[in-house]
Amino acid sequence: MSFKAFEDSIASLDIGGLTLENNEDRVSIYGSLNIGRDRQGLAQAKQLQTIINDMVQTLEQQNLPAQIETFEAKRVKNPFASDSDFESEGDGDADNDTNADSAKK
Repeated sequence: MSFKAFEDSIASLDIGGLTLENNEDRVSIYGSLNIGRDRQGLAQAKQLQTIINDMVQTLEQQNLPAQIETFEAKRVKNPFASDSDFESEGDGDADNDTNADSAKK
């Protein structure tokens, strides 16, 4: 296993259906993992445990801020839509408006 938390910003690891994605300032964990009462389940649990233990150890060795800065998504104009398409959006959901227009054609 070569997953080192917070080191390689392009590393990604799958354990069953659980995905761990690496960045310099955070590790994203998403998906689902069913750990069975069998050898495969034990191997998956140990792999996850090793990664989490390494992550905790790395964090404990650093002078950490209270919380890292996060960015909220904001709506931007679609560079591929004409100005009239953007202005005619009634409910603010550009994807649905575009899909509805496509369905009418």
